[in-house]
Amino acid sequence: MRSRTFLATNLLLRVIGVGAAAATCLLGLDGCAASSDAQTSNGGNGGTRAMTGAAGTSSFAGSAGSGGAAAGASLVVDCGGLSYVEILGTDCATPGCHRGTPEQTPSRLVLTPDAGLVSRLKDVAAKHLDIFCLDQDMFCTPAVCDPSVLLVNSASPDKSWILAKLRGTQNGCGDRMPSETYDPQKQQCLEKMIMAIAALPKQ
Repeated sequence: MRSRTFLATNLLLRVIGVGAAAATCLLGLDGCAASSDAQTSNGGNGGTRAMTGAAGTSSFAGSAGSGGAAAGASLVVDCGGLSYVEILGTDCATPGCHRGTPEQTPSRLVLTPDAGLVSRLKDVAAKHLDIFCLDQDMFCTPAVCDPSVLLVNSASPDKSWILAKLRGTQNGCGDRMPSETYDPQKQQCLEKMIMAIAALPKQ
């Protein structure tokens, strides 16, 4: 098997101009989550984050004008003392990873916890891009990747692609995210977020 150094070299060539942070995130190295910068309280898109109660319930409401959910719609996730908004902001939607425009993010997946999050995930097909295929020595979409799988599957939430990536059941279609040793409590919170998105009414 090729070394991580070899992979990093190839990834850096791929993301030239973006910087080492993107390669670090795509490789799933520990430095990815640590590279995040300050998140604004509104996610930069006109949404408003709310943290309510001692139970740690977090929600995000925004207007249709921000490119996200319809006015008044909100995503509420009870993660106890954790917040899915904070977890996404520090572990997923970091510079060089899943934050920015779709063209700047791996697999065109933007996970910034703003008002557009639900519309970017709910019943949207996974793209399976930016996967380095060792056997071909290049970036490709492995044949094992299912082109019909949805990031969040409203009809069958347990079949959501983001859940597969979190749980390590992606079966060769890319790497487990955010890492193989991810915090179980944070993972559980993100899984609850996926279920909450799946349960939201169609917009």
